[in-house]
Amino acid sequence: MKALRWTVAVLALAGCSCVATGSAVAGDSSAQDQALDRWRACDHFVTIRLGRVDTSGRVFVTGAEYETGPFEQCIHEMAARQGAVLPVNPVVVTQMEAPSPS
Repeated sequence: MKALRWTVAVLALAGCSCVATGSAVAGDSSAQDQALDRWRACDHFVTIRLGRVDTSGRVFVTGAEYETGPFEQCIHEMAARQGAVLPVNPVVVTQMEAPSPS
């Protein structure tokens, strides 16, 4: 009988920790919310496409090399307006592949 009580207690504790972790993961962090606001403000570049936003606020995009600098500058300007602290390497850009010549 003691073993059954012990098993129930362990499962209850594990269930509580999963619920607490799940609720933290399910919602966006404030850094993510701010990063999404920065993305929306800077979403005017032709080739820059959003991949994802980490909970740290790091923005992953794909785009052409010629727009990378201006996009990153826009992100930094928006962060300054927000008073936000940016993560290290706040923008991660994967370069678009150039179309192959026909």
